[in-house]
Amino acid sequence: MKSAPGSSAGVVSATLALLCVLLWVRPFDRINYAMDAVVHAAPRWSQVETMYRDPRTQDVTHGADPRTSLETVRRYWQQEPSASKVMFIGNSQMLAMSLAPGEMPSPVPDKTYVDLLAQQFNALPDNPVLIYRLAAPGMSYAEALWYLEYVICNPGLHPSGIVLQLNYQAFWTGAIRDSLDDLMDNACFRARVHTIAASDAAYADDFQAAEKSYIHAHEQNVPVNPDPSAIAFGPRLETAFRTNLQKTSLFQDGYIQKDDFAQMLYRLRLYVLQVKPSNARSVTGPRLTKSQAALETIAQRCADEHIRLVLFSAPVNPAVSLYSSDSDRTTYTGFVQKLAAEHQLPFFDLEHAIDGQYWGRQFNSADPLHIGRKGHELLAADMAPVVRQAAVRKAASGE
Repeated sequence: MKSAPGSSAGVVSATLALLCVLLWVRPFDRINYAMDAVVHAAPRWSQVETMYRDPRTQDVTHGADPRTSLETVRRYWQQEPSASKVMFIGNSQMLAMSLAPGEMPSPVPDKTYVDLLAQQFNALPDNPVLIYRLAAPGMSYAEALWYLEYVICNPGLHPSGIVLQLNYQAFWTGAIRDSLDDLMDNACFRARVHTIAASDAAYADDFQAAEKSYIHAHEQNVPVNPDPSAIAFGPRLETAFRTNLQKTSLFQDGYIQKDDFAQMLYRLRLYVLQVKPSNARSVTGPRLTKSQAALETIAQRCADEHIRLVLFSAPVNPAVSLYSSDSDRTTYTGFVQKLAAEHQLPFFDLEHAIDGQYWGRQFNSADPLHIGRKGHELLAADMAPVVRQAAVRKAASGE
């Protein structure tokens, strides 16, 4: 049954009005401000939004569009064939800044410790080191392996060394985010993913899920467009409305509303359920096994490909403890030491490198992961020897 033009136009008009209210008023953001005020949360400006951006030295999409980002750095690296290339792989500590007490917003974009290291080592007159930050929030070790396999399949991205961030709570994180699926357009990498997915590795199911997601997205039959005259007036009006709305800046900013809503849910989790990122918890079972297995494979693959792998334990805010028990700490440190020893990897323990005064606050509690401006400067100084270790060319050194 065909819909009446008048009723269809009324529905569209009402939808447009409600959409405009949602986009202009931002009700979820107002709710977020109200909740922050009630619990005396840290001011929003303390979570720095204006960070330094350079697509030649960092994945500016933070994992949202890795193929474009990696193609940019590949072209850049080709211009410096004799320079050492070092990739930093880790989570949001590498890309974010939470201002510490007494620190104020800067009039210029802030740089993280990786940005400061890139600036320092790229300027070396005799042997420059090109540093690239491949970091994303909640990076899992399965994703780190995913990235490694991709750069191995692309000679122009082959690094001299990789600096891999280790963190106990990162062992909790699993799976491979959907935005990384597009990397499988590369035939070599797609074959490698298939091999891993078909293996008996503990993390194979993560690769299986990613492979299935890619196939589902790229091998669907696209229906032929029907005769427009055969479509009822209502659907035609809706299609025309959507097409034109998508061209407006108001609609293109719709992701802001989604983020506002997600932030509201996150605040409810923090303030009502009292589930905080700083809460200590044990990592056991399949999650732990997957992460450990992925790290073992990363170490072996780097050795096979003559990539210098350097490990470091990420700094943790001394105001919090991510270990639920002494057993958790022993399990983590024991595994890391064993991994470094068996694969002869340089390991830097920086867990306690940054004093508590240099850390920010996250909402209404201590931020367990993100450091302030001075903290990033101090960490850059501590990480300089790490870069020097990673920049050693294994094939040239005869190791």
